[in-house]
Amino acid sequence: VRRIAIDELAIRKGHQYMTVILDLDTGRILHDPYHIVAMANAAVDATRREMAQRLQGPERKSLKGTRFLLLKGGDRLDDTAIPYLQRLESLNRPLFQAYLLKEDLRRFWSMPSRRAARRFLGAWIARALASRLKFMARLAKSLRAHRHGLLAWFDHPISTGPLEDINNKIKVLKRQAYGFRDMEHFKLRLAFIHEATPSFPG
Repeated sequence: VRRIAIDELAIRKGHQYMTVILDLDTGRILHDPYHIVAMANAAVDATRREMAQRLQGPERKSLKGTRFLLLKGGDRLDDTAIPYLQRLESLNRPLFQAYLLKEDLRRFWSMPSRRAARRFLGAWIARALASRLKFMARLAKSLRAHRHGLLAWFDHPISTGPLEDINNKIKVLKRQAYGFRDMEHFKLRLAFIHEATPSFPG
């Protein structure tokens, strides 16, 4: 990839956006670990919401309070989360299956080579499609359509994580500057934000 264009588009109400990175020479959309994990989380959350609307009684109650558990990375869960996952597995197998698919997809970025990653991705897509989980199947089709961009990461393993970090710093700065209208000063602050440590009043 030699030349890229980057833009954001709104994906739902509430100021939720997706960053699109385009290869200007081929027209392909490129992806990185941060956004693939976000897409997988969105698929799991959509599955949870759909089931909450459809289920009744104990099965619906089993979903209460599970959102944070399902969206948090498995490597960041402590031992207290295990009983909740076991209960979810016994009461709502499809949602637990969506969670396992999401967690397994995270392994893609640790594959030792492009060839191994290609095999892993193909197998994951096949399992997601066979699961008959609507939102996971949609994710699988999207990943299949952009598999060349995904595999390109193994040639150039870079992430937009640092950009997301800068975006968070900008949001903090905007909150601190609430009520100010000097845009030129705001732009100057942005020029040096990568060197700054946010400070909070009080």
